[in-house]
Amino acid sequence: MKPLLAIGAVLSLVAVAGSCSGGSGEGATLIEKARQAMASASFSHAVTDCPLCPPPTVTEYAPPDRIKLSDPKGHDDWPYYLIIGDQWLVSHGGSRWLSESISYHHPFMLLNDPRVLLRVAADPEIEMDNVTDGQHSHVVRMGVDLDRFMTDILPADVPEEMRDGEAREFYDSNYGKAIVRLWIDKQTYLVSQIQFDLPRLPADDEEESGDDPEPYVISFDYETPVDVPQEPESMPYEEADRLRREADRRSQPLVDAITGFKEINGLYPPSLDPVTLEDFLSRDQWPINPFTGEPMRQAADSPGDFDYQVKNGGNDFEAGFFG
Repeated sequence: MKPLLAIGAVLSLVAVAGSCSGGSGEGATLIEKARQAMASASFSHAVTDCPLCPPPTVTEYAPPDRIKLSDPKGHDDWPYYLIIGDQWLVSHGGSRWLSESISYHHPFMLLNDPRVLLRVAADPEIEMDNVTDGQHSHVVRMGVDLDRFMTDILPADVPEEMRDGEAREFYDSNYGKAIVRLWIDKQTYLVSQIQFDLPRLPADDEEESGDDPEPYVISFDYETPVDVPQEPESMPYEEADRLRREADRRSQPLVDAITGFKEINGLYPPSLDPVTLEDFLSRDQWPINPFTGEPMRQAADSPGDFDYQVKNGGNDFEAGFFG
């Protein structure tokens, strides 16, 4: 199983300066302050350079526990993900969210969430102070408490094969031995960036030895508004698939009416509506959209409806029936 760090940005390690300060007690206090600050924060980050994912990928976070991963344009095989608490949704267009069982991506998305890392911090210590672009931060070095992550963070319905055996061995050998650094703002206590030093991360440079790969650094943006729905419309896969098949079956009379119109008039109908096709499809036979319970209509990219375009003066047409 490959490490699917879909929301990690590979950036050059930000140079830090300063002397070590504090110990585990101060580190734990700072972690708690950051937890409180992050609980009400909305923020995002964008992947601009990642060997394991097609950039630019944007991940947005909204309180209390919502995450939205948006795919880059032109990569239809890279789905959008939406996590709201324990609810896991997926979409291939950024809308029409479909519920699914927990994905193997889920733990990696959560382990890149600073709010989660603050909850599973192990032996945090203030390592140094840092000034980057005028921002004064404490740098906290910590480990990851995997046991707490598995029991307190992962949803209860995560399959056992994602918790035990090879999966657990993978987590232990990577995140269990990881060195994580958090840049925590001295005034707001917000996490501005995270550095992951995972022992088995693949090198981001072909000339670099895989035995000592560069750390991953994620920087967060608190200025740009986020767009994470609170209660999105969603549907189980099985139900959506059933309705798609039903919509396809119900649209057949429209296809027959298009053909009948062409045979009688020599051209394809200028539009698909009950008036234009009244000689070929009566109003009481007009197909019903199974998604809405309303008559099928001209509506681009609307489930259970259609998009009809006549071309070349009526000699050709294009039609799409959307599931």
